[in-house]
Amino acid sequence: MIVQIITLSGASGSGKSSYCRELLALDGRFSLIESHTTRDARSKDLPGEYVHVGPEFFRDRADEFLWTLDVHGHTYGTLRRSVRDCLGRPERIGVMLIVPGCVPTLREFVNAQGADILHFHCLSPSVEKLRERFGRRIIRGDMTQEEAERRIADCATADIDVRCSGIPYLFVPSDVTIEQAARHILDTAARLRGK
Repeated sequence: MIVQIITLSGASGSGKSSYCRELLALDGRFSLIESHTTRDARSKDLPGEYVHVGPEFFRDRADEFLWTLDVHGHTYGTLRRSVRDCLGRPERIGVMLIVPGCVPTLREFVNAQGADILHFHCLSPSVEKLRERFGRRIIRGDMTQEEAERRIADCATADIDVRCSGIPYLFVPSDVTIEQAARHILDTAARLRGK
């Protein structure tokens, strides 16, 4: 099976959005698979990452979603058709920013369509680095201090949970630049794509 989708997961503040933005800039074959969310748009959202909808969208189309998830008071989900559309373009590689809990469902769906998928997990940086990153989000108004503290606490177990999941994750180190991380993902995906 050929790899047609890669996922990027990681705790909040691990750099996955920045790495993804750089990856998309480095190689035009990569494109985001859109998801839907009830949360308001944020300044750091990637173009094409989310369609912002109301709760009724999820309620009215519940059977069309591959997965839905409630996180930090907002609903997120990906439509089956969005993943199928990606798989219908073999010249492209779809990219999804995804929480690890949804990876098994996505993995099963993609494999059932005769395609393969690679999973990258961005390792969490130090607490000091997280406070620095979240501090910028607080200043922009994208996050409250309380939310930042809750997410820092979540980071403590995120990497351990992924390592124990049984999913064959490829790890992106936390002590690299954005360009180095994106190149690591790009080079690894190129090497493994088709194996």
